[in-house]
Amino acid sequence: MLFRAVAAGHRCHWINGLELLATFRDAMYTETSERSLVQRFAGYDVLGISDPVPPVALRDDAWRMELLYRILDARYRARKSTWLTINAKTAKEADELLTAQAFDRLRDGAELFKCLWPSYREQRKP
Repeated sequence: MLFRAVAAGHRCHWINGLELLATFRDAMYTETSERSLVQRFAGYDVLGISDPVPPVALRDDAWRMELLYRILDARYRARKSTWLTINAKTAKEADELLTAQAFDRLRDGAELFKCLWPSYREQRKP
């Protein structure tokens, strides 16, 4: 879908959730501010984020959720499209994983697609 958006002339960016966090962590060692990074990610016409919720062992990180919320809120206020993939079986689970505030902004006026097919990775296991 992002390829189609680019072909239609939109400025798009895709990033994995853990890479997004790494971008912010790396900025701690430079003169780059969090605010400028939030603005950067808020500036794309369409932002695709894959798996913003890390593995279970890393989930109790309030800083991570704050950053995700700030990006989503800035994009929401600017009326920019954010496309997100998340491993959640229900809207309630997505709400719990992303926080109510973040998920509320994502789903307002959105089309939610439930993709409930078997994992490609599972199929490849010997």
